[in-house]
Amino acid sequence: AGAHTLAIQTMDYADHKRELTRITVNMPAGNHNLHSTDSIVGNLRAIPTGTYQQVGLGLDPPVQHTLTRKIAVMEMEVTRKMWADLRAANTNLPVDPSDFDHSPNYPNPVNGVTWNQALLYANLLSSKQGLTRAYYKDSRFTQPLDHTNYQTEPYYCNFNAGGYRLPTAR
Repeated sequence: AGAHTLAIQTMDYADHKRELTRITVNMPAGNHNLHSTDSIVGNLRAIPTGTYQQVGLGLDPPVQHTLTRKIAVMEMEVTRKMWADLRAANTNLPVDPSDFDHSPNYPNPVNGVTWNQALLYANLLSSKQGLTRAYYKDSRFTQPLDHTNYQTEPYYCNFNAGGYRLPTAR
């Protein structure tokens, strides 16, 4: 219970951390906020509805965001192991784009991922886990984004889908 901080950070090649943004979430008493555990990406944490303050680079004054429905968020960033595990299950995922000199181990985050690859990862993970994909090539959500069409826009997100997606506002 109480305030928990979610921070998004980058780390350069010299292992210097730089915080990009952070929000504070107040969790009700008795809520340990574990939503579920996924076989590939691990723990998902439940974020309740409410208004949150975002602070970070270039946000002066801070920005208020209101969640009108609860969401589940991965506990940590996508690691090279998570990427490898999904690729082992679905070879349509491109090879790990990470710079192995600077991210040599599987616990390290994947780096060098394009926006297109991140959307494909979310859709392939959703399919693997039996969830409805969130990303499509058409606004009617009839043509899913997949390995044959992910490299070019347009992209459309079905925010009502039960699958994985990037934590972006609509």
